[in-house]
Amino acid sequence: MTTPDPDLLYPSLAAMQREGVSDVVMEVSSHALGLGKVAPIPYETAIFTNLSPEHLDFHGDIEHYYAAKKSLFRQAKIAVIGADDPYGRRLADERKKEFPDRRTLTFGAIFPADMRMTNIPSDGDGPAKNAFLFDFCGHFLPVDCRMSGAYNLYNAAAALGAAILSGVDPVRAATALSAF
Repeated sequence: MTTPDPDLLYPSLAAMQREGVSDVVMEVSSHALGLGKVAPIPYETAIFTNLSPEHLDFHGDIEHYYAAKKSLFRQAKIAVIGADDPYGRRLADERKKEFPDRRTLTFGAIFPADMRMTNIPSDGDGPAKNAFLFDFCGHFLPVDCRMSGAYNLYNAAAALGAAILSGVDPVRAATALSAF
């Protein structure tokens, strides 16, 4: 269970608030979204990396799975969405139409995106090294992601974009990510 049930989650968030915690990063599962477990929580920023058919046993079909994921983006002020995934491109388009006053930025390496990963070293089968330049509005930030796997490049780019859009200095965010 990636997202705790409300009887555990809400008291934990309340305790964090009492202790002065101002920011919480959490994974919100499609199961929790589908069951409405996090519906009353306001989100500043939501990230969408991709959609694949691993939870169809719960959601029934890909459209219900997509709808569950999309519900998080109705709650968020800022959206960071993977443009290399077809459902990500769809989500970005739909969100921009539904909420034109909310920030929606895309990231990726293959398809056009607001924030781009470039200069990814490749051995022909994929990334040879998890390093890239992150193009954020024309500012190029070098990132040396120490976690292996192409999916971690996308996770790193999503986290970097979310941090910058949340007000973290871009150079500081890229440096911190490279040290992680």
